[in-house]
Amino acid sequence: MKKYAGTGLVGIIILATMLLGGPAKYFIDIPSLILVAVVGGLSLYLVPEKKGKAFIDAGWLVCSIGIIAGLFSLNEESPLIAYGMNVAVATIGLMYGYLFGILSDILLQKNN
Repeated sequence: MKKYAGTGLVGIIILATMLLGGPAKYFIDIPSLILVAVVGGLSLYLVPEKKGKAFIDAGWLVCSIGIIAGLFSLNEESPLIAYGMNVAVATIGLMYGYLFGILSDILLQKNN
């Protein structure tokens, strides 16, 4: 029971911090969320001892994919502004990876 209460408390703290930091729309990117959940979940299923590291690795992978894809979208009119927005969206996947990693570490911890 303590494990689930701790997970809920960590989730509430993270959500409150996100909502106090800015509008919720800045922290939501459905494709990144799905990709981190699928790749991290599949990695966790195939290598169970990775636990939360599976989601963190998936978050870094999604972040690097986003940065590379964002670099290809640069144009001559506003390259700096476009790059800043692309990096901001790419790092959302990293945030999801760490969030899922922390929560899965708490949930998958063995009781002593």
